[in-house]
Amino acid sequence: MEITKILPADVAEKLMPKSFKGKRNAESCLEDLIQFLREAKAKEEEAIQLELKSKEEIKSKENGSVEITPIENGCANREVK
Repeated sequence: MEITKILPADVAEKLMPKSFKGKRNAESCLEDLIQFLREAKAKEEEAIQLELKSKEEIKSKENGSVEITPIENGCANREVK
């Protein structure tokens, strides 16, 4: 299992039954914890991808690259980044 940054209190919350009258047992608590870990990992990966994309955009702007798009109306469209 990969490392995911979460608080110990979050883990405890997912492992503890919500109420004594409910139907929550150890298995459902563990399922909730696993789902929580998967969601946390997905959010973390999304944040990493956004950060990488923004770094690439900044690097592209610093280099002053020019992007040429397909020809429209007989002229090539140029966009300076």
